[in-house]
Amino acid sequence: MSAVRSTAPAVLPQLLPHGAGMLLVDRVESLTPGRCLVAAHTVRADEPCFAAGADDGRLRYPPTLLLESMGQAAALLWMASTAYQHEQVPMLATVRGFRLLGPVFAGDVVRHRVRLEHCGQQSAMASATTEVDGVRVAEVESLLAVGRRPAELPAASAAPGEVASPPTKEKRA
Repeated sequence: MSAVRSTAPAVLPQLLPHGAGMLLVDRVESLTPGRCLVAAHTVRADEPCFAAGADDGRLRYPPTLLLESMGQAAALLWMASTAYQHEQVPMLATVRGFRLLGPVFAGDVVRHRVRLEHCGQQSAMASATTEVDGVRVAEVESLLAVGRRPAELPAASAAPGEVASPPTKEKRA
């Protein structure tokens, strides 16, 4: 629980199983374990999603990555609860009621305000809103996460930070 309270950049990669380019929370700004959390992410122009550039000259952040960033903030809140089993990996299972209310661009700092609605040992449900400069740009009614032990997950064939290749036909059962 105390590890989530630390906003040191080196701590978050140890808590969330995301590699470089997909860790979308930079810091935890406030935390009430088991209840609520405020986390922030600075959208950088060098993020992989902007590799192709932009047609209109403005780098618009993809809504799917904004939702992923909200989910990572929710996972950190769950991890700070007493019910969370620390030997498991949190995984987003279901999203309901996601609404994009405004654009997010490279250079923006997004702030996620997450509320824990339900918390158990193997699942958690949260709601969240996201703001840029005090203006709400996204909201989600519910994010459902489940926890799985590493042994229950498929083996990764890529090194950390790389994308795993899909299994070949020979490997499929």
